[in-house]
Amino acid sequence: MKTRSIVSFIILSFSKEEYRDFKYFMCSRNANVMSEKTLKIVEYIRKNKGIDGLESSAANSQILQTLRNQLELFVDLKVTTTSYESKCLNLLKVAEYMQVKFGYAEAAAYLVEALNLALISKSNVLILLSLDSYNRLYIANQILNNVKMTKLKQHSDFLYFINQAKYEMESNHKHVFFLDKLSNLLSKQVTGDVDSLLHQVIVSEKDNQLKLNQETPPSYVTLICRGLRDKKQFSQLKKTAEHYWKLIANSKSVDIHYKLELLRSAYQGSFRTRDYKSAKKYMGLYRKQTLHLDKSSIQFLFFYFRSEIMHFDWYLYNNQIENARHTINNLWPLYVAENDNSIVYFLLRINRIALCFCDNNLLDALSCYQEVMRNYHNKFLKSEGLGKEMLMYCEAIGAIIYFEIGDKEYAETIARKVIRRYKVKYVQSAEARVKQTMNLLLRLIDNKLDNMEKTIAKIQKNTLFFPGSKEYISMTAWLKSKINNKSYYENLLEESI
Repeated sequence: MKTRSIVSFIILSFSKEEYRDFKYFMCSRNANVMSEKTLKIVEYIRKNKGIDGLESSAANSQILQTLRNQLELFVDLKVTTTSYESKCLNLLKVAEYMQVKFGYAEAAAYLVEALNLALISKSNVLILLSLDSYNRLYIANQILNNVKMTKLKQHSDFLYFINQAKYEMESNHKHVFFLDKLSNLLSKQVTGDVDSLLHQVIVSEKDNQLKLNQETPPSYVTLICRGLRDKKQFSQLKKTAEHYWKLIANSKSVDIHYKLELLRSAYQGSFRTRDYKSAKKYMGLYRKQTLHLDKSSIQFLFFYFRSEIMHFDWYLYNNQIENARHTINNLWPLYVAENDNSIVYFLLRINRIALCFCDNNLLDALSCYQEVMRNYHNKFLKSEGLGKEMLMYCEAIGAIIYFEIGDKEYAETIARKVIRRYKVKYVQSAEARVKQTMNLLLRLIDNKLDNMEKTIAKIQKNTLFFPGSKEYISMTAWLKSKINNKSYYENLLEESI
């Protein structure tokens, strides 16, 4: 795109707040940049909904070029250093921004340039990073499908690499794409028919058979484990993961990501069935496997984080709250600024909420909760495991926190919203447990405690609590703390035995 069009499109795409912030940004950088003429051009574009009619003089062309540079800097997209890595990463940010604002066609040119830089650098890490996310790969597909081949002749190496990378990623890490499809389906509902969703994903790959045997591909095993986890069949998850782990535990040729996924499933199956001894063994093996990764890589930072969260859960539910505190306090400064990975961002904060609630540190819990909810719809909803069911739990947690700090009016507002929004499909479902808890919260607000103990017992009978699951604050442990004069954490430990 020409500079005139780029400047016009980006300025017109700004919201009122973005437009105001951009003017502040330019004024704060250099008084000469935001000259009177520059300001007039910016305001002309906003007022006339475009750049048509602006005189094509040399002076204006210079101002427009300056504006383009400043606009790219404003969205943190301009290349800031001369290293290949910095250039490539920043151009990928450009592509993502252009994709959101203008669509794939405008993002393509930036992505091509970024991937060519990665090829020139001959850095495998940089090349894989540039294609690591699903969105970027999708943009690459758009380039292959939509951009005229005459424009791509100069990028023959790039075309070959794209096809080769697609083949390698799909054959070696197919489960990533499987899980992405399943996550998108699960994020759209609360309690889903997971068997039906699994069938949809497999059928889309022209294979409707899922058989548990030694020849089952890793991608299918991963998908089966994910399905068992989402159906809350944790005993079967434990058996399945343990079975396949024994088959590949000593193999050096098996993909480390598959090993880590199996160990995580074995840990979750053990932990949520209260087999804490086995859970401790698998979380230790998980940590040992992470040591095979490059410690300077993004992958290591992610899997190390997951390993530490496993340890945090184990400490919390095994009456070692001091160790749990120590784990979160160590992770917080390392990952609090992590904004690119939604799983890390969410898990760090939701587990801090769980810890603060156990410590009765309600103000810190509230602060983390408010931050999570500000970002939920645009940051988490389509991430693995963070669909509408997790959103329901988060809203219920908010109602409980507001009740505890004394804001009963707002607690009631959230509780009624949860009750109204989520439809109960069956009595053993997650939403049934949450809605019954919200109804009891409303009774607590009205100070109606009659038969409270019997109602709580009924909830426990119909819906089980699984340690370390999405219910980061146990609904029944909290309700019990309201009637038996024990702390929430004491009730949580009793429930976890």
